[in-house]
Amino acid sequence: MILMALVVSLISYPNRATATTLNVTIGPNGNLVFDPASVTIHPGDKVTRQTVIGYLSGATLIGAAVGPTLPMNWQLVGAADFNGDGHPVYLIYRTDTRQTAIWHLNNNVFIDAVPGLSLPPNWTLLSH
Repeated sequence: MILMALVVSLISYPNRATATTLNVTIGPNGNLVFDPASVTIHPGDKVTRQTVIGYLSGATLIGAAVGPTLPMNWQLVGAADFNGDGHPVYLIYRTDTRQTAIWHLNNNVFIDAVPGLSLPPNWTLLSH
């Protein structure tokens, strides 16, 4: 069984001679482990909002594909096969309006968006 388990936003470093590589593995408890544990974004660095989907078979990364680019001011909160159709689904959130949305993908290609609920004030959308 292939599970989509990893989605990251890419960062470009125009003012650096070298780029940072973010390695992600699955820890003993099934949690994702990031190496380095944090990445510093410096002035002049550009967050591209481009996503990457990693495909796993058990704990083995068997492939990756560039996914859709997130709209400005939206963040990726979760990604999984929420509806059981065998394809990734993104849960995205816009903090300034508290609006949520679901993006359906066919592998790594955006298919459609479904508007979600607006969260009440003082609520936060979390992913585990």
